[in-house]
Amino acid sequence: MNGKRLLSMVVTFALVLNLLLSGIPLFVPAVQAADEYVITDIINDDYESMTGRTDLEANGYVITPNPGTPTNDIAVINASGIANPTVNNDKTGKVLQVKDAVTTGDTKFVRKLPSSATGLVTVDFDWRVEKTALDSHGYKVMRVENQAGNALIELRLSDNGTNLSQYLYSAKSNKKVIAGYQKDVWYQVKLEIDTNAKKAQAYARAGSSGAYVTAGQFELSETEANSAAEVSQLSGFTTTEQTSNMYYDNIKVSTKIVRPAAPTGLTAVAGDAKVNLSWTAINGMSYTVKRSNTNGGPYTSVQSGITTGSYVDNGLNNGTTYYFVVSASSNGLESTDSSQATATPLKPQPPAKPTGLTAAAQNSQVILNWNAAAGAQSYTVKYATTSGGPYISVTGIASNSHTVTGLTNNTTYYFTVSAVNEVGPSGDVTEVQAKPVQSPPPLPPTGVKATASDAKVNVSWSAVNGATSYNVKRSTDGQNFTAVATGVTATNYTNTGLTNGTTYYYVVTAVNIDGESVNSAAVSVAPVPLDAFSPTLSKNGGWFETAYVEWAPVSNAQGYNVYVKPVSASDSQYVQIDTQLIRRYAAYWRADATGLAAGDYVMKVEAVLPDGSRASAVSDILSVAKHDRSGFAFSASSPFKTGSGAYNNDGTLKSGAQVLYVTSATAKTVTLDVITSSKGAVTKGVGIGEILKLRQKGYDKTPLAFRFIGKVTASDMSGQLNSSGYLEVKGKSNYDEMNVTLEGIGDDAYAYGWGFLVRYAGNVEIRNLGVMLFPDDGISLDTGNVNVWLHNNDIFYGTAGGDADQAKGDGSTDLKGASTYITISYNHYWDSGKSSLVGLSESSEFFVTFHHNWFDHSDSRHPRVRTGTIHVYNNFYDGIAKYGVGATTGSSIFVESNYFRNAKNPMMISLQGTDIKDGVANGTFSGETGGMIKAYNNIIVDPGNLIYANSNTGTAPANATSFDAYLASSRNEAVPSSYLTLKGGTAYNNFDTLVDTGVNAANIDAVSNVEQMVTAKAGRLNKGDFTWEFNNSIDDASYSINAALMNKIKAYTAQLLSVGGNSTEPTPTLTPSAPGSVIASAGDAKVTLSWAASSGATSYTVKRSTSQNGTFSTIASNVTLTSYVDSGLTNGSAYFYVVTAVNANGESLPSGQVSATPAVPVGNTPSVSLPSVQPVAFGTTFNTKYGLSNVSSAIFAQDITFQYDSDKLEFVSAESLKAGLSIVQVKQDTPGQVRLIVASLGQTAAVSTDELLIQLNWKAKTLTQSATATITALNVKLAGSSGDITQASAASVYVQLANGVNLTALQAAITNAETYHSSAVEGTNIGQYPQGSKAALQAAIDSAKAVLSNETSTQQQVEGAAATLNAALESFKEKVIKTIPGDLNGDQIVNVGDLAILAAAYGLTSGQEGWNDIKHLDFNNDGVINIVDLVHLANLIP
Repeated sequence: MNGKRLLSMVVTFALVLNLLLSGIPLFVPAVQAADEYVITDIINDDYESMTGRTDLEANGYVITPNPGTPTNDIAVINASGIANPTVNNDKTGKVLQVKDAVTTGDTKFVRKLPSSATGLVTVDFDWRVEKTALDSHGYKVMRVENQAGNALIELRLSDNGTNLSQYLYSAKSNKKVIAGYQKDVWYQVKLEIDTNAKKAQAYARAGSSGAYVTAGQFELSETEANSAAEVSQLSGFTTTEQTSNMYYDNIKVSTKIVRPAAPTGLTAVAGDAKVNLSWTAINGMSYTVKRSNTNGGPYTSVQSGITTGSYVDNGLNNGTTYYFVVSASSNGLESTDSSQATATPLKPQPPAKPTGLTAAAQNSQVILNWNAAAGAQSYTVKYATTSGGPYISVTGIASNSHTVTGLTNNTTYYFTVSAVNEVGPSGDVTEVQAKPVQSPPPLPPTGVKATASDAKVNVSWSAVNGATSYNVKRSTDGQNFTAVATGVTATNYTNTGLTNGTTYYYVVTAVNIDGESVNSAAVSVAPVPLDAFSPTLSKNGGWFETAYVEWAPVSNAQGYNVYVKPVSASDSQYVQIDTQLIRRYAAYWRADATGLAAGDYVMKVEAVLPDGSRASAVSDILSVAKHDRSGFAFSASSPFKTGSGAYNNDGTLKSGAQVLYVTSATAKTVTLDVITSSKGAVTKGVGIGEILKLRQKGYDKTPLAFRFIGKVTASDMSGQLNSSGYLEVKGKSNYDEMNVTLEGIGDDAYAYGWGFLVRYAGNVEIRNLGVMLFPDDGISLDTGNVNVWLHNNDIFYGTAGGDADQAKGDGSTDLKGASTYITISYNHYWDSGKSSLVGLSESSEFFVTFHHNWFDHSDSRHPRVRTGTIHVYNNFYDGIAKYGVGATTGSSIFVESNYFRNAKNPMMISLQGTDIKDGVANGTFSGETGGMIKAYNNIIVDPGNLIYANSNTGTAPANATSFDAYLASSRNEAVPSSYLTLKGGTAYNNFDTLVDTGVNAANIDAVSNVEQMVTAKAGRLNKGDFTWEFNNSIDDASYSINAALMNKIKAYTAQLLSVGGNSTEPTPTLTPSAPGSVIASAGDAKVTLSWAASSGATSYTVKRSTSQNGTFSTIASNVTLTSYVDSGLTNGSAYFYVVTAVNANGESLPSGQVSATPAVPVGNTPSVSLPSVQPVAFGTTFNTKYGLSNVSSAIFAQDITFQYDSDKLEFVSAESLKAGLSIVQVKQDTPGQVRLIVASLGQTAAVSTDELLIQLNWKAKTLTQSATATITALNVKLAGSSGDITQASAASVYVQLANGVNLTALQAAITNAETYHSSAVEGTNIGQYPQGSKAALQAAIDSAKAVLSNETSTQQQVEGAAATLNAALESFKEKVIKTIPGDLNGDQIVNVGDLAILAAAYGLTSGQEGWNDIKHLDFNNDGVINIVDLVHLANLIP
């Protein structure tokens, strides 16, 4: 070995050892088999054939300075001519010298590539420098650049010439590759760039052997390179005052193309002597189809060079089964074979005879439905007025339903149907008859579903217009049905007492005054017994936007998973609830699913057993109701138009909402990253109090739900409350948008010993909490609040205050400080002393609603009002010791449809009426000036005192000047202005007839139902876990504290033992849902795309077409952000996009289609944003949204014209999504156009940021076939405060209209089945599937896909296909080879061999050595293997 090479190796070893000792990670590039990829060299500069500048320039080098100088130049020299050539230099040929010998002047080379490279690009080179401690910014070792000179990766000397680093400009950060580089050492450098993922990574090593060092993979060095991620040139240079030469050798740029993956999605559909093959094709790939007559091959190539995703294999033998695979080829590399698909060609046969024909008589017509016949291409309907014909025929019917029109009412008609294909017709179905009538019975229900569980079946269906009830009928043969339930008013029914294993068939009919419909389509299902370890459900039910289930503990269970789904949804649509919603109590477990929209649901409880298997049980049908969102918090005139906090008004969580669980153990430790600056900086909050303080900064508006579980005490909240004992929910300033919900989970959540202070907050909700022993006020809406909703809480005693009337605490729910648009509803006040003070010293009007509250033996202030405008309706005043509603200080209160039972003074006005004692207005109620009360339609039982202004129906004659209330004779009656308060001279402001109260007449329940309704629904879920019975004879009149009740409150002990299901193995996730709200914004030769994140997605794929609904090609994959910039486009050309979401289980369906047309910008012109929408069924309503992006200056007015396909869509309405943005005028002068004139009301409402502004509501028309409708923002004029008008670019959104058929369940079933199919392995081991089982499942998938792709498929066919596929999947899952309980020797059967194993361990206990190896033999987990275990195993022997 020569001395130079030995010295180089010694130095290299020393450097590597130094790096290892310093903890810097080393990297050895992954090695792939040579045949797994193709490497193509773009350049390979070794300089051996070059002599000087001329040769360099001829080979693509651009050199600065030009010409060179003696001190600054780029040259090719012999390796022996470098500085210190005998030190660490084993090179013998030529190298490139970057010469910098003076303190002025720069030296630079740019090596341009013959063509730009994309994909996986590698830059290799050798590099050496003469000095260390060089200027950090002056020595750029290598920049890999695009054509614009933006760096995809830059390697520089950093940290005052100490390190060799990968530099990131956006972060101003050096990522050290070589820490402490050495002078006079040759380094081998490798730069790897992935232009698709927009990532780059640098590797380096000293010498030519040993491990590479890397700092990791990072984003591109300059963010500008993202818009044109391509490798076009290399550059290296020196600058500044320091001097040193750099040397380069063996500069090589290459691309790597990896062997393509095997094709996916192969399907084979048999025909007559042929098989139609299809698979998922990728642009630029060619495919080879291979065939075999033997399952598993060997295969023979049938056709190669196929560039599409389909092929027809002709000339096959009918009746022979063929097996197919497909491989993909690219750049000389061929993939492995795809999964196998099979098909057996058959000679065409006539279709099967249709079955299940029904005839529904209507006015002058009859609606026919039948089951689809296998092999049918069309149907022929025949009808006559005589049984058996002669018939009139209607041919060419594409679907399995038809309406025969033009019939004569009260005439009996006879009908039959045959199926037709190219071979001919089938036989006729059995004849049915029907008689059209002018007033027909309702149509039969659709969407019938049957779900089986242990000895019972849950049947559900869609509601029928005009039906007053339903009948459910059952059969065991599918032919003869008997009613099992009649007069059912719900849209579901549970049939119990059934025999497990028996198949039952169900039909449903609809009934009204005109009669009973024909039968619905039949569904069938077989009840199944529970597994021996399945949970035993003890209790379940639905509440407001919540469902719950309780069960007995399962012996040996390691934990539980709980799922929920709509009752009509397939099992693949079960959604797993958060583990914190599962809790353990002494004798049972409980789970609550919250955030549900109104509807019928089922919950599934899954016990996780020690061997990893699962046993489950399904609840009864759980009917979930919607919360009553009415009152001023939901007024259209309010700033946020909702008080639902983190939730939508349908009860579901808002998109992107955050959820935090607060328990006695986590109140001080729960964490959340909160945005705390206008630049998006994030601060981690620890503890609920700190999180809310960080939100107070006003930068983070993300919807946030705090879910309280169990009893949370003031001690648990130590450090989270203010000095007065309140949890502060505060905004930055008056009416600040918060989007926060604080809610209790289940029936036992308590704020115990503390209260809530809400200030400066907008859109806040507090619900389902028990508030006990609060300080001063229970829930205080202190100052500057708007759109706050307090509901379904239990308010108990607070701690005693210093005043005589504060023995029960002060205010239960007080509000003041100009808090407005507040709703307080469905709360249960338990003997409150002062229920609610409304107003303090306000000078202007504010709005509050009280409805459906239960004032249970409380004393006063229900409410007591100053100044405000208050609506009080449907409350139950249950034994009121002092007074009900009190009006002072110019307030106006509308008191309607309340139930007053034994209220001493139901209504009072200060200093008049009942408030006058012994003829003197001495203010026993209040010494302030009076307010006005309008009363209407109240039930008042046994009042103590009540004086009306205009009626003698009170306890005293009417008094027009000194009264308690004005009694209206109708709800809309205006109180005459002649009725004034005795003190203050205030008239009633008649707000209830003038302003939007957020209440429709339909929201007002009949006053006769108030007592029953309020006592059932007010307070927490199912009235909470706290019980108390008041003694009316004592408590009605007493306003003293109830000592026994207080003692029980103080003694309250939580029964909750632990939180969490203890299971860490949720069921496998499926492919993600399609991305929503895709927006395409046009720019200069580019389109910027953004979309809403899809739950479970790990990346996204962007696809583009140049025509609407055209062929979409993938332009970007592995996109990890929710945005993408498509650059290099042609201005003036329209581009169309869809986005899919991807995870380990596969790819979602495509998003809705969006388009944009790039254009040369005129100034900073905003762009229109029209997010994509999901497919819409005929006849249904939907909405689209309009917004602006690239907003650079405030916009105060907009003139927007939308053009739409009026033959497909009907415009319904438009509504503002931004507070203070007013739609001043809606014009529809031109068919197919709607014009909106929009204004921002003041500076705070100006449009100055990118956001969605307007929701447009539409209705899809009923068409004869599926279609795509276009909505275009055609003419958008925007104006700022100076009056200048700019024109925003047009944008379109495309809406897919389906033929009334909902394909969601079928698509989900196919996706679910394909996920299981692709991950399943056939074999004989545990967890594998028997040979041939995958083929059976694939056949079911193929059949379902055929229905999905057929545009003429009816809803009944789609539902049937989904049900059939789900059943096939369940059958497939049952075939998995499982661990058999008791099978100890793994022979798949329990026998004496297993008993012998157990007997040999008899007597061993948990304290003995080796117990962990045999503890699985202890079946009852009692710590000893004894006769109990032997008997258990013996019972398992068949």
